[in-house]
Amino acid sequence: MHELNLLPPMRRLLLQQENVVLAATRFIQRFMVGLAILFVAGGVAGGLLWFTLRHSSQSAALQRAIGEYQQLRSTINSQNNHLVAITKQEKKHFRWSVLLPSLFEAIPAGVTI
Repeated sequence: MHELNLLPPMRRLLLQQENVVLAATRFIQRFMVGLAILFVAGGVAGGLLWFTLRHSSQSAALQRAIGEYQQLRSTINSQNNHLVAITKQEKKHFRWSVLLPSLFEAIPAGVTI
């Protein structure tokens, strides 16, 4: 089946241009509506999140757990400080048990300490 286009070439060109303009206009309108929907949804989600975070209260169990964690952290810090102090003190002391074997080799026979 063949179709004949009896419109003049100028009118055909104008109709094609009009179709392109209408398609572009529809696309832009749909794009703007989509952006508006996303903007509103984002605003609502952000508002709900802000409201929820601002008005949420911490439970007693969470406060107790935080207190226990802080106490444990301070205990560990104090133990670490004690360990560092002991290590520094050990480095300052002289250990005879390390030095005695080399002294025994240098002492002549018959000498007692």
